[in-house]
Amino acid sequence: MTPRELTKVHEEFVRGSLGELAQLTRDREMLGEVTIVLGPRQNVDTPVMSDEEMDRLIDAELGRGRRPRDVADEVALVSGRSKREVYTRVIERKR
Repeated sequence: MTPRELTKVHEEFVRGSLGELAQLTRDREMLGEVTIVLGPRQNVDTPVMSDEEMDRLIDAELGRGRRPRDVADEVALVSGRSKREVYTRVIERKR
């Protein structure tokens, strides 16, 4: 949720995931102060990516010259696995 212009004429509340709110800020200019209110994570069943799919994604991202930490962060986000598990896998694949 992102409240804007609280108690003012242009008061606005926007709700969404962090990704949706980030996209909103790219799509439109927001003037003035903005407050971001975070709530507890919603339990969303993220399917876990297979080892083979994860390895292909890791190899592709490393092949683009990306830093191992950045690769691990991104792959963890889309794979449904922990950052620690993915980072360990990235380091193994980099060798």
